[in-house]
Amino acid sequence: MYAMMIVMPRPTKVNVLGLGYVGVATCIYLSKLGHDVAGCDIDPQRVGLLKNGTLPYPDRDLLDCYETLQQEDKNFTAFHSVHELPSAGIWIIAVGTPLQGEGGYDLGPVREATAQVFEILLERKIEGAMVLLRSTLPPGAMQSILLPEAASRFLGAEFAAPDLAYFPEFFREGSALKDSANPPLSVIGVESNFSRKQEIEELFSIPKDKLEVCDPSSAELVKSFSNVFHALKVCFANEMGAICKSLGVSGSEVMRIFSKDTTLNISPAYLRPGFSFSGPCLEKEVGGLEALASGFAITHPVLSSIRDSNQAHTNRYRGFIAGLEPKPRSLGVLGVGFKTDTNDTRNSAVLRLLDQIHECKMVDDFHLLAREKKLSHRSYFKYVESFDEFLERSDLILLGSQPLSTAEYSMLLRGKKTMLDLGINFAHESRLKHLANYHSIV
Repeated sequence: MYAMMIVMPRPTKVNVLGLGYVGVATCIYLSKLGHDVAGCDIDPQRVGLLKNGTLPYPDRDLLDCYETLQQEDKNFTAFHSVHELPSAGIWIIAVGTPLQGEGGYDLGPVREATAQVFEILLERKIEGAMVLLRSTLPPGAMQSILLPEAASRFLGAEFAAPDLAYFPEFFREGSALKDSANPPLSVIGVESNFSRKQEIEELFSIPKDKLEVCDPSSAELVKSFSNVFHALKVCFANEMGAICKSLGVSGSEVMRIFSKDTTLNISPAYLRPGFSFSGPCLEKEVGGLEALASGFAITHPVLSSIRDSNQAHTNRYRGFIAGLEPKPRSLGVLGVGFKTDTNDTRNSAVLRLLDQIHECKMVDDFHLLAREKKLSHRSYFKYVESFDEFLERSDLILLGSQPLSTAEYSMLLRGKKTMLDLGINFAHESRLKHLANYHSIV
């Protein structure tokens, strides 16, 4: 059992559709918090086990709490049909969304479950309900399918459609209750007029500063990215472990020490979308490890794809410039360094991009501020002294690593020149992203 250092919420009637692992874990957790919970599932064997006081899943974390709830007569009730569920103000959809043959999600069960809830709300005239979706959804499902279906179903009804929200779970099998009480991440995807954040916080006992609120598609992507990143970490650790093994080194010990760095390695560092990585360190290390792995005949698809992915990202910027109409004749470059707050241009991806643009004859002239002349020189660079002259001579401006003064930002804000942000100096985005002539790739 896990002690929860949070205030117990006010009891609420909650119905859960889908008694797979996520649904059962949600039922048990909400029952433990004191809510009046009922669940249903189309699988008669699963419902039969629950009615007989047996969990369908051999999970000690859930089983201990489930047995305690039974002894205290606080357990949730399981039904086979959604129409057997009692009336409630909160409905949670936790049915499966299995992959189809071509790899896409089968949204049929989710759409059917939400349609059944809408039908019951209309039949029983339950106004002001809230429907939370915990099923894994592909990005865009809420915005393009589920929300429009809700609006259509309640068109012309006596009362408005229920509030729909995507509230994905981030718990692990084997520690679902512990993770529910102290979730690694809490996010809810809602429409802009949603005003029931506090109600969800109270329902799940989420501290007020822990629940992130965003649009539905962003929440769907957060859930998807989390799982994909976990998969990537597994593959990375396994490839590095294979290299360690070939060298007679303990991969577990190396990764234990590696994980001690919570400033760069295990942190938000390097996880903000921006420009391609470059500089004297990263590419050298990637190339060196690739050569080492190849020397030991270790297959390393994750490692070998890193530089290809990096170049593909650089190519996106070149493609954007090639697609501009009218074609820019001159390019103004604000910063050729690989990062802000350094003059280092060694192995700069910005310089590689400029060389490619020059070789392809995509523009006639390249203008840089004279203060960058000492950093790195190319024969095709033309330097100008003043920012006014720089703007006047440039059809397209590449926003790179160069820090700008308040006066220079003011001139950019007043100007009409097309700007492409490379995503190196994040001050550019915060100052200029609202402009119609500002563009970014990520």
